[in-house]
Amino acid sequence: MDNILVIDIGNTSTKFAVACGLKLSKATCCYNSDISLSLVKFLNRNSFTSCLILFSNRIVLTTVVKIIKAKKIKINIVGKDVLVPIKSLYSEELGQDRRVVIFSAVNFYGNVGLVISAGTALVFDFISSKRIHQGGFIFPGVTSSLNNLLSSCEMLPGKLALRRSLLAAKDTNSALSSGILNGYKYIIAQAVDYLHKINPKGKVILTGGDSKLLRQYKAYFDFVDEKLNLKGLAILSSSSNYLKE
Repeated sequence: MDNILVIDIGNTSTKFAVACGLKLSKATCCYNSDISLSLVKFLNRNSFTSCLILFSNRIVLTTVVKIIKAKKIKINIVGKDVLVPIKSLYSEELGQDRRVVIFSAVNFYGNVGLVISAGTALVFDFISSKRIHQGGFIFPGVTSSLNNLLSSCEMLPGKLALRRSLLAAKDTNSALSSGILNGYKYIIAQAVDYLHKINPKGKVILTGGDSKLLRQYKAYFDFVDEKLNLKGLAILSSSSNYLKE
Protein backbone atom coordinates (compact mmCIF):
# COMPACT_ATOMS: atom_id res chain seq x y z
CA MET A 1 0.00 0.00 0.00
CA ASP A 2 1.30 3.45 -0.93
CA ASN A 3 2.44 6.01 1.61
CA ILE A 4 0.50 9.27 1.42
CA LEU A 5 1.58 12.50 3.06
CA VAL A 6 -1.28 14.10 5.01
CA ILE A 7 -0.91 17.71 6.11
CA ASP A 8 -3.10 19.85 8.37
CA ILE A 9 -2.12 23.52 8.07
CA GLY A 10 -3.53 25.51 10.96
CA ASN A 11 -3.40 29.22 11.70
CA THR A 12 -0.48 28.85 14.10
CA SER A 13 1.05 25.43 13.51
CA THR A 14 1.09 22.60 10.99
CA LYS A 15 0.81 18.86 11.53
CA PHE A 16 1.85 16.20 9.04
CA ALA A 17 2.16 12.43 9.02
CA VAL A 18 2.54 9.32 6.91
CA ALA A 19 -0.78 7.66 6.05
CA CYS A 20 -0.84 4.08 4.84
CA GLY A 21 -4.48 3.12 4.53
CA LEU A 22 -6.04 4.18 7.84
CA LYS A 23 -2.77 3.80 9.71
CA LEU A 24 -0.86 6.95 10.71
CA SER A 25 2.80 7.09 11.60
CA LYS A 26 5.57 9.60 12.19
CA ALA A 27 3.14 12.39 13.12
CA THR A 28 4.99 15.70 13.41
CA CYS A 29 3.96 19.19 14.46
CA CYS A 30 5.80 22.48 13.96
CA TYR A 31 5.07 26.17 14.22
CA ASN A 32 4.23 27.73 10.86
CA SER A 33 7.33 29.88 11.10
CA ASP A 34 9.40 26.65 10.95
CA ILE A 35 7.41 24.89 8.23
CA SER A 36 9.99 25.07 5.44
CA LEU A 37 12.82 23.45 7.39
CA SER A 38 10.60 20.88 9.14
CA LEU A 39 8.77 19.77 6.00
CA VAL A 40 11.94 19.46 3.89
CA LYS A 41 13.54 17.28 6.57
CA PHE A 42 10.41 15.12 6.73
CA LEU A 43 10.29 14.68 2.96
CA ASN A 44 13.98 13.78 2.81
CA ARG A 45 13.40 10.97 5.31
CA ASN A 46 10.25 9.50 3.73
CA SER A 47 8.89 8.74 0.25
CA PHE A 48 5.34 9.43 -0.93
CA THR A 49 3.20 8.86 -4.00
CA SER A 50 0.79 11.67 -3.22
CA CYS A 51 -0.20 14.30 -0.67
CA LEU A 52 -3.51 15.47 0.83
CA ILE A 53 -3.61 18.95 2.35
CA LEU A 54 -6.13 20.60 4.66
CA PHE A 55 -5.42 24.28 5.24
CA SER A 56 -6.57 27.30 7.21
CA ASN A 57 -3.63 29.52 6.28
CA ARG A 58 -3.19 30.42 2.59
CA ILE A 59 0.29 31.90 3.02
CA VAL A 60 1.63 28.69 4.58
CA LEU A 61 -0.23 26.65 1.94
CA THR A 62 1.71 28.46 -0.81
CA THR A 63 5.01 27.57 0.88
CA VAL A 64 3.99 23.94 1.44
CA VAL A 65 2.80 23.44 -2.16
CA LYS A 66 6.05 24.86 -3.53
CA ILE A 67 8.14 22.45 -1.42
CA ILE A 68 6.04 19.41 -2.33
CA LYS A 69 5.94 20.22 -6.04
CA ALA A 70 9.74 20.35 -6.02
CA LYS A 71 9.64 16.70 -4.91
CA LYS A 72 7.25 15.89 -7.79
CA ILE A 73 4.59 14.55 -5.42
CA LYS A 74 0.94 14.70 -6.58
CA ILE A 75 -1.05 17.18 -4.50
CA ASN A 76 -4.74 17.04 -3.57
CA ILE A 77 -6.44 19.82 -1.59
CA VAL A 78 -9.42 19.19 0.69
CA GLY A 79 -12.43 21.06 -0.67
CA LYS A 80 -10.93 21.49 -4.12
CA ASP A 81 -9.89 17.97 -5.14
CA VAL A 82 -11.31 15.91 -2.27
CA LEU A 83 -14.82 16.33 -0.83
CA VAL A 84 -15.76 15.69 2.81
CA PRO A 85 -19.16 13.95 2.93
CA ILE A 86 -21.04 15.42 5.87
CA LYS A 87 -24.47 17.01 6.12
CA SER A 88 -24.75 20.37 7.85
CA LEU A 89 -27.52 22.79 8.77
CA TYR A 90 -25.05 25.67 8.55
CA SER A 91 -26.47 28.58 6.53
CA GLU A 92 -23.16 29.04 4.70
CA GLU A 93 -20.35 26.79 3.52
CA LEU A 94 -18.84 25.11 6.56
CA GLY A 95 -15.06 25.46 6.79
CA GLN A 96 -13.11 22.45 5.54
CA ASP A 97 -11.23 22.12 8.83
CA ARG A 98 -14.52 21.76 10.70
CA ARG A 99 -15.86 19.35 8.09
CA VAL A 100 -12.83 17.09 8.42
CA VAL A 101 -12.86 17.02 12.21
CA ILE A 102 -16.59 16.17 12.29
CA PHE A 103 -16.16 13.53 9.57
CA SER A 104 -13.26 11.98 11.44
CA ALA A 105 -15.05 12.01 14.80
CA VAL A 106 -18.18 10.22 13.62
CA ASN A 107 -16.17 7.66 11.66
CA PHE A 108 -13.85 6.76 14.51
CA TYR A 109 -16.10 7.23 17.55
CA GLY A 110 -19.66 6.55 16.36
CA ASN A 111 -22.41 8.60 18.00
CA VAL A 112 -20.55 11.86 18.55
CA GLY A 113 -22.64 14.79 19.74
CA LEU A 114 -20.00 17.44 20.29
CA VAL A 115 -16.52 18.03 18.89
CA ILE A 116 -14.43 20.66 20.67
CA SER A 117 -11.46 21.80 18.58
CA ALA A 118 -8.97 23.63 20.78
CA GLY A 119 -6.60 25.55 18.53
CA THR A 120 -6.04 29.22 17.71
CA ALA A 121 -9.82 29.37 18.17
CA LEU A 122 -11.93 27.14 20.41
CA VAL A 123 -14.61 25.70 18.12
CA PHE A 124 -17.69 23.80 19.31
CA ASP A 125 -19.59 21.70 16.74
CA PHE A 126 -22.82 19.95 17.68
CA ILE A 127 -23.88 16.80 15.81
CA SER A 128 -27.22 14.96 15.88
CA SER A 129 -27.66 11.23 16.40
CA LYS A 130 -28.22 11.05 12.61
CA ARG A 131 -24.72 12.49 12.02
CA ILE A 132 -26.00 15.87 10.85
CA HIS A 133 -24.04 18.93 11.88
CA GLN A 134 -26.41 21.16 13.84
CA GLY A 135 -24.19 24.25 14.10
CA GLY A 136 -21.90 25.52 16.80
CA PHE A 137 -19.99 28.47 18.17
CA ILE A 138 -16.47 29.82 18.03
CA PHE A 139 -14.53 31.31 20.93
CA PRO A 140 -10.97 32.70 21.13
CA GLY A 141 -8.50 29.90 21.82
CA VAL A 142 -6.90 29.35 25.22
CA THR A 143 -3.36 30.28 24.18
CA SER A 144 -4.63 33.07 21.92
CA SER A 145 -6.53 34.63 24.84
CA LEU A 146 -3.55 34.36 27.15
CA ASN A 147 -1.13 35.89 24.64
CA ASN A 148 -3.53 38.74 23.86
CA LEU A 149 -3.94 39.53 27.55
CA LEU A 150 -0.21 39.46 28.27
CA SER A 151 0.61 41.65 25.28
CA SER A 152 -2.09 44.18 26.18
CA CYS A 153 -1.13 44.69 29.85
CA GLU A 154 2.27 46.30 30.39
CA MET A 155 2.55 45.24 34.05
CA LEU A 156 1.89 41.55 33.41
CA PRO A 157 4.69 39.05 32.73
CA GLY A 158 5.64 38.53 29.08
CA LYS A 159 5.13 34.79 29.35
CA LEU A 160 3.09 32.55 31.61
CA ALA A 161 2.76 28.78 31.88
CA LEU A 162 -0.88 27.96 32.55
CA ARG A 163 -1.44 25.62 35.47
CA ARG A 164 -4.49 24.49 37.36
CA SER A 165 -5.22 26.89 40.22
CA LEU A 166 -7.86 27.53 42.85
CA LEU A 167 -10.52 30.11 42.09
CA ALA A 168 -9.30 32.22 45.00
CA ALA A 169 -5.69 32.34 43.79
CA LYS A 170 -3.03 33.88 46.04
CA ASP A 171 -0.71 35.46 43.45
CA THR A 172 -1.02 37.16 40.05
CA ASN A 173 0.28 34.28 37.94
CA SER A 174 -2.03 31.81 39.66
CA ALA A 175 -4.94 34.24 39.32
CA LEU A 176 -4.33 34.51 35.56
CA SER A 177 -4.17 30.73 35.23
CA SER A 178 -7.30 30.32 37.32
CA GLY A 179 -9.26 32.91 35.37
CA ILE A 180 -8.38 31.53 31.96
CA LEU A 181 -8.60 27.80 32.64
CA ASN A 182 -11.66 27.94 34.90
CA GLY A 183 -13.33 30.32 32.47
CA TYR A 184 -12.89 27.83 29.63
CA LYS A 185 -14.00 25.03 31.93
CA TYR A 186 -17.33 26.81 32.48
CA ILE A 187 -17.80 27.37 28.75
CA ILE A 188 -17.20 23.66 28.11
CA ALA A 189 -19.58 22.71 30.91
CA GLN A 190 -22.36 24.83 29.36
CA ALA A 191 -21.76 23.30 25.92
CA VAL A 192 -21.89 19.76 27.32
CA ASP A 193 -25.06 20.60 29.24
CA TYR A 194 -26.67 21.84 26.01
CA LEU A 195 -25.55 18.69 24.19
CA HIS A 196 -27.27 16.47 26.76
CA LYS A 197 -30.52 18.25 25.97
CA ILE A 198 -30.36 17.73 22.19
CA ASN A 199 -28.41 14.44 21.92
CA PRO A 200 -28.32 12.79 25.37
CA LYS A 201 -26.17 9.84 24.29
CA GLY A 202 -23.79 11.88 22.14
CA LYS A 203 -20.10 11.55 22.95
CA VAL A 204 -17.85 14.54 23.51
CA ILE A 205 -14.50 14.62 21.70
CA LEU A 206 -11.72 17.09 22.49
CA THR A 207 -9.03 17.70 19.89
CA GLY A 208 -6.51 20.34 18.81
CA GLY A 209 -3.16 21.63 19.99
CA ASP A 210 -4.56 23.28 23.13
CA SER A 211 -6.32 20.08 24.20
CA LYS A 212 -3.32 19.39 26.44
CA LEU A 213 -4.38 22.42 28.51
CA LEU A 214 -8.04 21.38 28.75
CA ARG A 215 -7.81 17.60 29.07
CA GLN A 216 -7.47 17.99 32.87
CA TYR A 217 -11.25 18.54 32.88
CA LYS A 218 -11.67 14.92 31.82
CA ALA A 219 -15.14 14.56 33.33
CA TYR A 220 -16.53 16.48 30.35
CA PHE A 221 -14.86 14.43 27.59
CA ASP A 222 -15.37 10.88 26.40
CA PHE A 223 -12.22 10.98 24.28
CA VAL A 224 -9.24 13.28 23.78
CA ASP A 225 -7.65 12.85 20.35
CA GLU A 226 -5.04 15.37 19.21
CA LYS A 227 -4.65 13.58 15.86
CA LEU A 228 -8.33 13.66 14.91
CA ASN A 229 -7.86 15.83 11.81
CA LEU A 230 -4.93 13.73 10.59
CA LYS A 231 -7.02 10.58 11.06
CA GLY A 232 -9.78 12.14 8.97
CA LEU A 233 -7.28 12.96 6.25
CA ALA A 234 -6.08 9.35 6.34
CA ILE A 235 -9.64 8.16 5.66
CA LEU A 236 -10.10 10.67 2.84
CA SER A 237 -6.78 9.71 1.25
CA SER A 238 -7.46 5.96 1.46
CA SER A 239 -10.19 5.82 -1.19
CA SER A 240 -10.87 7.38 -4.58
CA ASN A 241 -14.55 7.65 -3.57
CA TYR A 242 -13.83 11.04 -1.99
CA LEU A 243 -12.18 12.54 -5.06
CA LYS A 244 -14.11 15.33 -6.74
CA GLU A 245 -15.44 14.22 -10.12
